Amino acid sequence: MLGLPGDTKKTMQETIDFARELNPATVSFSIAIPYKGTVLYDEYESKGYIKIRDWRKYERNAVFETEEFSMEYLENPC
Repeated sequence: MLGLPGDTKKTMQETIDFARELNPATVSFSIAIPYKGTVLYDEYESKGYIKIRDWRKYERNAVFETEEFSMEYLENPC
């Protein structure tokens, strides 16, 4: 899961690097989704991180960014 509170480009890269070190047959990373009514939504909303409010895009796109990373980076961190 990428984009959780406290994540930075560095910590996300460390997660990806660790997965590579394990040499799995496949790997999949998900972007955190701040659904309305969750603690994550409340936190990101209060900080102004949520940039997209079209709920149809919440399943396939990054909808937030922080001081540490952009939505574009979150969608393609490698």
